Amino acid sequence: MSNLTVSIQEKITLPNNNIETAINTVTIPGINQFVRRIDTIPYDFEGTGVGIISFVNSESTQTPGSFVNSDVKYIRITNLVVYRVLVNLQQVVFNMEEYQIFH
Repeated sequence: MSNLTVSIQEKITLPNNNIETAINTVTIPGINQFVRRIDTIPYDFEGTGVGIISFVNSESTQTPGSFVNSDVKYIRITNLVVYRVLVNLQQVVFNMEEYQIFH
């Protein structure tokens, strides 16, 4: 197993020429697999949304592009364009009828 080290750096020069910098680093142990994917989603999309990732409870119920809940240790979604993006993370549990939406 490997360790995944993630570093995120943010830097801004304010109108008064003060430079603000933040660097956050975390190491996540026990990584067996790494997946990187680039999706292009139109910024002018209208409708109920675009599903870009899904999770299942076991390998036996896995579908192409889905991930097993217990295997996922880190997820990052990055918007690389200047358009405003609204991301909704939804958790749906069918047998208990539990629905959670995170904005």
